[in-house]
Amino acid sequence: MSDAVYFQPLAAAEISLEIKKSRFIASALPVSTELAARQFIQQHKILTPSAHHHCSAYIIGAPALSQQFGYNDDGEPAGTAGKPMYQVLHGQKIGDICVVVTRFFGGVKLGTGGLARAYADSTKQVISQLALQQVSPTCTLKLHYAYSQSATIDALLHNANISRLDSDYTESVTLSIRLPVGDVDALIVDLKQRTSGDIKIEKLP
Repeated sequence: MSDAVYFQPLAAAEISLEIKKSRFIASALPVSTELAARQFIQQHKILTPSAHHHCSAYIIGAPALSQQFGYNDDGEPAGTAGKPMYQVLHGQKIGDICVVVTRFFGGVKLGTGGLARAYADSTKQVISQLALQQVSPTCTLKLHYAYSQSATIDALLHNANISRLDSDYTESVTLSIRLPVGDVDALIVDLKQRTSGDIKIEKLP
């Protein structure tokens, strides 16, 4: 599976479990922005102010490629909550998600290893309840080239996994195509090689 391919949740889920008298409530929500993730975390803090901790982790987009992610221990010993939660999401290639694990302390200390396992297990259990869909992110390329390159480029694109979006034929050719993110770099290399660099390529979201 390409690093760009991942799974995203279709709906929210929540589970509750008890570990050595502490109650852990894990809630997962599909999110598409960091703002939505932060709002979800804050909402839990407001709804359950009597809880001792609201630990969290979120990833926006493909976990292997995303630069939009975060995790927080919310008062638990450093590295024992948010990071283990994040590692579960990343390891299972789940993105566009925020998980909050709310803990009501029951009086028995779990130790750092026990805490890490508890938060990781809570995350695993809640995502096991999620309906997931596979996502293959795409990217748009806008190509600008001379008419003399048309046959070469058409032949190359004919065998590529692309969708043609629109084209403009004026003094030169402008063609917009959409393709999986994982195929972009290789196609750009092929286009430049086949045209001896006589092409302008714009990468769009």
